[in-house]
Order: sequence, then C-alpha cells, then structure tokens
Amino acid sequence: MSCQIYAMPDASLSTIAWRKAPFLRLLLFLIAGICLGMYAQLPPVPYVSVSLCAGLVALLTLHLQSGRYGSRWLFGALLALWMTGLGWWRVESLADAKQPNHFAHLIPADSIAFFVGRVTDRQVSGDKLRLAMQLERAGPQPEQLTEISGQLLTYIPLDEASEGLFPGSRLLWKGKAQKLEPPLNPLAFDFSAYQARQNRYYQMRVDSTDWTLLKKPAFSLLGIALSARHRLLRIYRKYLPTPNELAVGTALVLGSREDMQNEVRNAYTQTGAIHVLAVSGLHVGIVAMGLQWLLALVPLRGRSKRWLLLVLNLVGIWSFALLTGFSPSVQRSAVMFSLLLVGQTFQRPHQVYNTLASSAFLLLFYNPWLLLDVGFQLSYLAVAGIVLFHQHIYAWFYTPNKVLDYCWNLTAVGIAAQLATFPLSLYYFHQFPVYFCLSGLMVVPVSPFILGLGIALLALGGIPVLGPLVGSVLYGLIWLMNKGIFWLNSLPGGLITNLWIGAAELVLLYGVIVMLGLFAETKRPAWMLAGLAALAISLGLAAYTSWNRQTQQATVIYHLPRATVVDWFTGKRRYSLAVLGQEAKDSTALYFAAGNYRSFRAAPAVIELSGIDTAAHHRAEQWQFRGGFVLFKQQAMVVVEEVPQQAPPAEPLPVEVVLIRGNPRLSLADCTPYYAPKHWVFDGSNSRYRTNAWLKECAELGLPCHATAQHGALVLE
Repeated sequence: MSCQIYAMPDASLSTIAWRKAPFLRLLLFLIAGICLGMYAQLPPVPYVSVSLCAGLVALLTLHLQSGRYGSRWLFGALLALWMTGLGWWRVESLADAKQPNHFAHLIPADSIAFFVGRVTDRQVSGDKLRLAMQLERAGPQPEQLTEISGQLLTYIPLDEASEGLFPGSRLLWKGKAQKLEPPLNPLAFDFSAYQARQNRYYQMRVDSTDWTLLKKPAFSLLGIALSARHRLLRIYRKYLPTPNELAVGTALVLGSREDMQNEVRNAYTQTGAIHVLAVSGLHVGIVAMGLQWLLALVPLRGRSKRWLLLVLNLVGIWSFALLTGFSPSVQRSAVMFSLLLVGQTFQRPHQVYNTLASSAFLLLFYNPWLLLDVGFQLSYLAVAGIVLFHQHIYAWFYTPNKVLDYCWNLTAVGIAAQLATFPLSLYYFHQFPVYFCLSGLMVVPVSPFILGLGIALLALGGIPVLGPLVGSVLYGLIWLMNKGIFWLNSLPGGLITNLWIGAAELVLLYGVIVMLGLFAETKRPAWMLAGLAALAISLGLAAYTSWNRQTQQATVIYHLPRATVVDWFTGKRRYSLAVLGQEAKDSTALYFAAGNYRSFRAAPAVIELSGIDTAAHHRAEQWQFRGGFVLFKQQAMVVVEEVPQQAPPAEPLPVEVVLIRGNPRLSLADCTPYYAPKHWVFDGSNSRYRTNAWLKECAELGLPCHATAQHGALVLE
C-alpha cells in the first residue's frame, strides 16, 4: 500500500457525476429529513417506524419487479422520500426528552432527588469536573429508585476522589436538577442550545460529599482513551515546563484544552492558525501516513499482508481518534480514511465526492445533531474547498524551485480551504484573519514533526536519555512555532472584526464562490455575471447594515450577576457604565455578557465608567452622566442606589428608566414621589429576594417593571 491513497484528488464542479456519487444524493435527502425532525412537529415514533418498514418493502418490490428504464424515476422518487423519512425517524428516536420515562416527567422540578447513572463524557472546567451522565434510576430516597431515562450535566468539585471518574463509572448522588436556560443577554453564546443538540436539557451541581462511586469504569473504549489521555498529560507536564508550550503541545497531540490560556488561544485564533490546535483531519492524515510508512516494513506478502495492514491501520486511526477526544473533524477524517482503506483493500476505485458524502451520511445517521455542529460544517466545507479549488489556485503560480513550490502548494491548500469556509466563519465568528496564509506556512510544515515527536515522547518519556532528548527537541519546535505566531499576531491590521452577516448574505457569498468556480472551469461569461450579481446584492445588504449602524440609537441594560452593565449606543459611538463585583473583575463574565452584542453594534467605546461618582461629571455629544443621572438623546435615566435624601419635588420627574442597583433596602413607594419612569428595572446586582419583593410591589402598584434575572437584558431602541 502506498501513502498516495491519502492524497486528496482534485475535482471540478461540473464533473460531479450523480451516477458516480450516489451517496451525495442520499445525503441531501437524509439532511432534509433531519431538518424536518428537528424543526417540525412529528408523529409518534411507532407510526414513523411502520411507515419506514412499509416503504422499504415497497422499494424492494418495485426494484425487483420493474425492468423498464422509463419507470426508474418512480423508484428514485420513492427512495428519496424514504431517505427523508429515515432522517426524520432517526431524530425522533434519539430525542430523549420525548420519551415517557424521561426523568423530567417523573421527578418534580427543583426538588432534591437521588440518581444513579453512568458517566458518558468528562470535561475539566476550572476547579469543577463536568460529567455527562446517562441516567438509569432516580427517586426521592435511595431505597425508592425507579428506572428512568435521560441525560444530565453534573458538576462535581475536582479533587482526588473525582479525578478518577471516567466514562463507564457508575455513581449514586443527590441533588436538584435545573433546566438549562437560554442566555439572558442578546447574542450571547447559547449553552443550552449547544447541550440540547446532545440531548442534554438539565444540569446539576453536586457537593463532594453528596456522591458515591458504585462501580469503577466498566469496559468502554472512550473511557479507556480518556483515562489514557489523562495519564499521558502528566508526561507532557514534565517535559514542557512553560505554560504556552504545554498548552500547544497537549492540544496539538492529544486534543486537550485543559492547559490552554486565553493568550495562546487568542494568538492562534487571530492569525488563522487555531485549526492546528484542534485535532482535525490534518492530524489524522499525518498519523495515517506514519502508520503506512511503518507498516510497510511488515515482512509479509500477498493477501495476508493486505488484510493485516487494513486491520492495523484501522486500529491505529480509530485509537488516535478516540485518544484525542473524537471531535467532529476527527470523526469525519477517521471515517473517510477508513473507507479509503477498505476500498483499496478490495481494489475498488473511489470517487472523492462519494467518499466524502458517505462519511457524512454515516456520521449523521449515527448522530443527526452533528448537522448543527460548527466543527462538523467547517470540516466538510474545508475538504470540499480543497478538492474543488486547490488545483486551480496552485496553477496561478509556477516555480521550478522545490522549496518555493512546496510553500506555494501549502499556501494554495490554505487559500482553497479558507475560500470554502470564510462565509461560514464570518457567520459564526464575525472576524477574518488577514495573515492566515503566513500562519499556515508557520504551523503546517512543522506540525507533523511536533505530532511525531509528541507521540514518540509518549513512548520514550520513561527512558533516561531518550526521554529528555525527545522532550527538549519537542519543546524547542513548539517554542519556535509559538514565537512565530505571537510575532505575526503583533503585526498591525492582522484581524478584521465586527463582520456580522445574516443568512441571506451567507447564501449569497456561497453563490458567489460556486459561480466563480464554474467560471474558472468553463470560462463561460454567464457564470461570472451571475457571481457578480450575487456579490453586488451581498454588498448592498452590507451597505444597508453599515447605514443602520451609522444611525443607531439604543440603550442596553445587561444581566450580569452581582454587577451593573449599561451601554448607550449612538451611531458608531458607545458610552458604558460597568460596576463590577470582585468575581466579575477576575473573570471573562463581562465579555460573555456584552461582548457579542457590542461587536454586533460595531461601536467602540468613547467613555467607559467603572463606578458612580456623585462628584464627577462626564459629558459627550448627545450623552452626559452626573451622579447616577444620565441624559441620552433627550431621554433621562436614573441609577438608584438609595432613596434620595432631599425632599421630593412637586411632581415626580418623568424619566425613561429608573435602574435600581446594589441591592438597596428600599421600597418603591419611597421612590415614586421622586420619579415617574416608563420602566422600573432591577439588574443582576440585586439579590433574588429583593428583586421578587420589588416585582410584587410593582404588581400591587401597577408599575411597569423589568427584572433582568427573569426577563433578560432590556434593549430600548
């Protein structure tokens, strides 16, 4: 077997032959069924299952009895309908929350209960261990447990006892399950939606004294892999003593983000090199090629060697995939390489689109929610971009110098992948790394050596001389790569931010890419004109968004526990008040609460206040602030921390908002002689007890009110 099987063949848009890529057609209808299952009201599972069985019988009967070419369309139509139903049924059958014995239907909300379950996944989150639990039994007391179903996120303090919990461990614990709620701030990351795509709708925090290990991990491939990765991390922490090099080494080789610092993550993200820290198809390909090179030395001949190499290759690829966490991009690569290996073993030629589509088909059938995973989407788009555009881009420039040609080839691969993924990257991440080509030249050539040395260190780390030698070389390579990335990130103009596009712009940009690809292949002016038309419409929408930002006027009161955060937007200017508690100052809580919305508004801060100084006076165009009184575009807002000491005026002051903060001991009846607002607002700096009391008082007095802890951030346009 030659390593050439891992070379990704180039193909053009017009040569996607439907007859040669049947899985591409099946995949489209499976995706349609998955979308129906996710967003449409479905009939009960038994009816869908019966319909699928009847449809399969009809398909087989039609296929066996029909020999006429003209009736093949009927078989194709029925097959498409059946594949759509298959996707529909798969989503419905995996929806735990719809099952009658789901624990949410049997245990009262917010009540303490005892649970028995099995660990299916683990993540280290600061000083907590986040466990994904597959529930088995639950009840009010350990002696009154009944069988249930469902999944639950459980947070346990990370200590010596919990450190040994891996997939397969069975626990008994008590706690109060709480429903994962959507974010309270606009455009904030929706953790509840992310977990819902994995059938997890509830979470629970458990004290270290409230859980018991019933059974150590049973045989589980994922559990064995995660346990092995946990032990291997100790080797890297020994030989990679500095934080940045440790973070990059463990992320690149083992897919672990436990030691990742924000400084490293931001540098690699902003230069477009973050893909090298997320174990992906590149890493699986390198491992596969290394296995091919090593296994070629096996002293066997004929069919026995071919089958032995197939088994060993598959074991090696899937072991690495499991060891690195089994991310969507790794799943895609492992399935694709497995199909290629099996096809070569049977001496069957492959069609790249059919192989790509068949791997997506298998993964989506196994887990339909992968369709909504950003990593899954970007992974397949990147490979499709390389297949479609690499050869055309590589042909732009020719040099007889082998070093320059190698560098240009890597650059062409990076451009092709970026071309296919940048619209989706803009849609999700709202930024574009300008120096992605340079970062690719820095990380792609050296990453195979880092990966190889990293794997060698795992095997040789215990040997006195070889272990330190390999560790030193590995450390030097990672240090050199980090220096290059940090230098590149320090250059001006390396990152374009605040690039927010909608679904319409996303579709139009991909239309531009497809049309230009067809023009590059066929040279037909019609494709170029169609691409330019789509680009013009997309630019028109972008111009309209920019005009809206120039004329925007908005006040936003965010929700942040034990803090007050308010933004006033006027055109491309922002004025902010952020009074943060000690907990918020020491974390990224402010960024998660307001960062995305500020980016969406694309208005940099002109004035940022960190407290309410009654003696200070801040004034700017259309905005002024003095002692908690804010005047913005002729609309007044008052920040109240206590009842005013002076006598009330003859008539209450009409204002837009009265914001009560700092958990003061006051009654709204004491404030109404002073203010007559359109909105009484209670933000996250107040306790739940006082907020509920004020809400009750508002209901009794007929006052308009808004509590950010219950209703989310208040946005006044």
